[in-house]
Amino acid sequence: MKTADAVAHFGTVLRLARVLEISPAAVYAWALNDPVAASEAVNSVQSRFAQARLRTELVNGWSASAEKRALGEWIAELPDGDAKQRFMGALSRGLLRDGPEELIAWVESIPAESDPNFKNLAVLKAMNTLAHKHYLRAVEWIDANADQEYARNAGAVVVRHWSRADPKAALDWGLEFSDETQRDRAVGYAFPAWLEAEPEVAEAWLKARVPSAALDSAVRIMVRQTMSTSFEGAMAWAEKIENRQKRKSSVVDLAQKWRRQDSEAAEAWMASADLSDEMRQQILEGPRAGGQRRRPAGPPHLRQRRAGAAENP
Repeated sequence: MKTADAVAHFGTVLRLARVLEISPAAVYAWALNDPVAASEAVNSVQSRFAQARLRTELVNGWSASAEKRALGEWIAELPDGDAKQRFMGALSRGLLRDGPEELIAWVESIPAESDPNFKNLAVLKAMNTLAHKHYLRAVEWIDANADQEYARNAGAVVVRHWSRADPKAALDWGLEFSDETQRDRAVGYAFPAWLEAEPEVAEAWLKARVPSAALDSAVRIMVRQTMSTSFEGAMAWAEKIENRQKRKSSVVDLAQKWRRQDSEAAEAWMASADLSDEMRQQILEGPRAGGQRRRPAGPPHLRQRRAGAAENP
């Protein structure tokens, strides 16, 4: 079947599908041949539920086509949300099938000036996809673009994949991040992986290090892990947290838990501990009535959407 005939055939199938029941397989096949025409047809579908279902197949077919780079322009026009992120991931995987350098070339071709948020999303998804099997190439790319915000924002996802193969090396790299949020996320991925692979070595390494803000995430992991076997040991770790506010919060929370499980031992510790009057009072009072406020579930953009809906029923 010639290309023109194939396009006409798939168009007929989709038009019939609108009357009867839409066939995702037809959309996928059409997207392989003429993704732009297929996207226009999908956009004309009235049912939002059906359109969302068809868009998934549209993106799957488009990301496997010879015109997959054009898919990025289509995704850029979508509103921010879960679908946009999923589609960007599908495109990244499609580009990677053509080789790591094809994926990198595409992400480098996106201008950062016109839409910084889209550039950030593209780099994040591309590096996440690349690092799954080519983490050292992802590390190399991020190091080469370290002066760019979009590269710094993708560092932690690379550490997550690298940690599965060499958590210590991934941890050392992550600790050098200048962005505090990315650094803490990187440590949160790498240190537990190292702790699981070599618990004694990882713990000894952390214990020998001079306390610093960069290590606070790892120390807090040790607090949580040690608490199940020794509150006293966990408290020794909590006192190593460099950030004053985080240290105070961890000590108070840990002491409250300790008192609930073994009040005599906890109060014996409190008698000799260097605690401010405020901290002692917080420990003795325990959590406020009703417990801590439950944090809304879901990613931030969905929580904001629900909050807006509640304010404007």
